[in-house]
Amino acid sequence: MSGLIKVTVNLTPAAEAALTRLGDVHANRTDAVNFALRLASLMADLAPEGHFTIVQPDGTHDRVHLI
Repeated sequence: MSGLIKVTVNLTPAAEAALTRLGDVHANRTDAVNFALRLASLMADLAPEGHFTIVQPDGTHDRVHLI
């Protein structure tokens, strides 16, 4: 067994456009999807509530919401 999993998804036009852009940056669409899933997992670990706060050098806080 290769350890690979085949997945079929239905993409919105915006998601398909994003996949095409990422596919141009990465070697292919498979690599782009693998990268995007790892990044989404990392963001979920860093901001489980869907947002995080950045503290600026002057002490002000900026809240970033993940959408």
